[in-house]
Amino acid sequence: MRTICLTTAALILGSLMPAGAQPFLLQINRDGNVTEAIAGASIDLRAPAIGSDSQVTITAVYMGVQSAKILLTDLLGRTDFTLQGTSTPTLKPGERYSFSVRYHATTSEFEQALLTVSYQEAPVPPAVTSPVASFRLSLTGAAPDIGVSYYTAADRTSRALANNAQIDLPALALGLTAQATVTIANTGSGPAVIRSAGVSGSLFQLSSGNAFPYTIAAGQSLPLTIQVSPLTAGPVSTTLKIDGPGGPFAYTLTASFFATKPVFSLVTSAGSTPLATGSTISFPDTLLGSQSKASLRVSNPTPSTLSIPDAAITGSTDYQLLSLVPLPLTLAAGESRDLSLAFSPTRAQASTATLKLGTDSFLLSGIGLASALGFSYVTANGVGLLDPNGTATLLPAAIGNSQTVTFVARNLTAQNIILGQAGIAEANAAFSIGTPSPFPATLAPQQEVRFQVVFAPQTTGLLTGTLVVDSYLFTLRAVALAPAKLPEVSVTGPAGPYNALQQVSAGVTLAAPYPVDINGTLTMSFDSSTLAADPSLQFSSGGRTATFKITAGSLAARFAGGSTKIGLQTGSVAGTIRLTATVQTTANFDLSGSNQASMALAVTDTAPSILNVTVTGSSGSFQIQILGMTTNRALSVLSLQLAPTGLINLNATSFKLDVGTPAAVWFRDTASLQFGGLFTLSVPLQITLPDTTTTSTTTTTTPTLADLIRSITVKAANSVGESAPFTLNLQ
Repeated sequence: MRTICLTTAALILGSLMPAGAQPFLLQINRDGNVTEAIAGASIDLRAPAIGSDSQVTITAVYMGVQSAKILLTDLLGRTDFTLQGTSTPTLKPGERYSFSVRYHATTSEFEQALLTVSYQEAPVPPAVTSPVASFRLSLTGAAPDIGVSYYTAADRTSRALANNAQIDLPALALGLTAQATVTIANTGSGPAVIRSAGVSGSLFQLSSGNAFPYTIAAGQSLPLTIQVSPLTAGPVSTTLKIDGPGGPFAYTLTASFFATKPVFSLVTSAGSTPLATGSTISFPDTLLGSQSKASLRVSNPTPSTLSIPDAAITGSTDYQLLSLVPLPLTLAAGESRDLSLAFSPTRAQASTATLKLGTDSFLLSGIGLASALGFSYVTANGVGLLDPNGTATLLPAAIGNSQTVTFVARNLTAQNIILGQAGIAEANAAFSIGTPSPFPATLAPQQEVRFQVVFAPQTTGLLTGTLVVDSYLFTLRAVALAPAKLPEVSVTGPAGPYNALQQVSAGVTLAAPYPVDINGTLTMSFDSSTLAADPSLQFSSGGRTATFKITAGSLAARFAGGSTKIGLQTGSVAGTIRLTATVQTTANFDLSGSNQASMALAVTDTAPSILNVTVTGSSGSFQIQILGMTTNRALSVLSLQLAPTGLINLNATSFKLDVGTPAAVWFRDTASLQFGGLFTLSVPLQITLPDTTTTSTTTTTTPTLADLIRSITVKAANSVGESAPFTLNLQ
């Protein structure tokens, strides 16, 4: 029956495919991207450059209902197209036949080929044969071909560029801009990807209006504009590098600029620096009563004589032109003259003036100093300057947090200065010097040293301190804020109630994370109607207090040893154990307030219990030692039951003893407090033994208690109830 159903299904499926229909689903895999195609479709293979490859994988999925035999996979056309992985499999419905087509570009021209796959399907009954069929795909191959050319702004004629060629731009007067446009043209049949293009150095600027990588379509081009406008006369050059098909490419661009007026430079011990007209000549910060100098070089780069008619400083008497310059200042072609300038401040403040040399002018700038060292400090609000004996106001910090401020000491003189130390004058202040300390420090001229001051308050309010840096004193001020509101603290553990001498564990948790570390103490107290507590009522760490810590961002407290729980024993007296948690910051600022977290553990009042029974003695005189516990520290009756062996007759085997009075006397005695609800009773037991005789042939020994009594059963009772019996087996 199953075979008939499958055959019927095959006939139905076969009837759904019209005669002559293509029985294959074609899939094209190009670099992991899969698309579907139909017979007769065209597949583009685009090589990234001449000499490189492009490849696709073609998969034919048989969609018929019988089977199909692949007879031949053939390629007709240019030899740049090749087949890989072809075979002649027989495919069942849903099976695949995959092979690859590779295109190796040897030219930038457009190329074509025809792919034919011949196959023969198994005949559909009642037919006994089927025709040979095929499907075809058109293949096209393309590759880019890059050509580079350029033209200048002065000459719009385009010139081809070979790789590593040189572009010479025409000479221009200083102040003008030299420009060349480099064109990257794609003369091939496929797209060209320009991965990058750029120039070396900082004088030249390249712009294209497009971001890289950039794709140039076949027959299109990409223009690159290169400009240069230096500040000084003379030759300049750069290297243009292009990374694209057939590359990389490199080209040298050169330009030359000539001066038409004097050029200026600032001369120092390190050399000379070009100085543009209108720029600033900055003098070092200078102590009052001293002088700083600068040297300005005036050069004639032109081929003829230049004349500067006047030279003057206006705006401040703090600056002087020391050189005795005969006016007009005449410079022959190629000649240079150095002018000496001086800054002699008269006030401790910033000072500016204007130097005019003919039609050129420069701004003179300097700061007069009253101190050899300049101090400042950096906060999130910016930089604050500090005068000696001045005040630095730091940002607020909450208790448990801290603010770190960077202080800067700069040598404002022209000589080395040694700073020995920095510290806080007051002991136990909220301020401290951060580590590591950079002192002692030797500061060269204009060199600075940085050190940290930490504000970590332990109390709230406006706090002050004194920062001492060698002989310099500064007042530190900051506001200490209360710590963030503490989330709810809970003491956790099983709800109870508990029996005496039971082991319990407890913990402390926060309702939400807190941003700083918390220290705390879990304290145990005990309430009982008996006004007594067993000393064994304590934490597993010993004593009735246990310290813990909740690290910032955590919820659970950790006790000694790292555990989130601490054990305790309930003791031997009925009552209420209360666990109370108090918390504070690591700086000992109380966070508990009046809302201390606590948990009550009830120890229930139960009937007495007998913990152990022992017997000592001999020769008919014995002591029954009884160890027991009564959680309300009261006893009324002690019951004993003797089980004789029958060796002798006992007058009585059951006893009830009134122990209420001696128990009350014991438990009222302060000596009993150290034992809590534990007690011991000693009951004498006298047994008259039979006479012993000795003959020459027989020896009679004194019987032991085990010979006389098999077991002793003890019970105790009080107002709560009677204990379970405890039986001591002697045999």
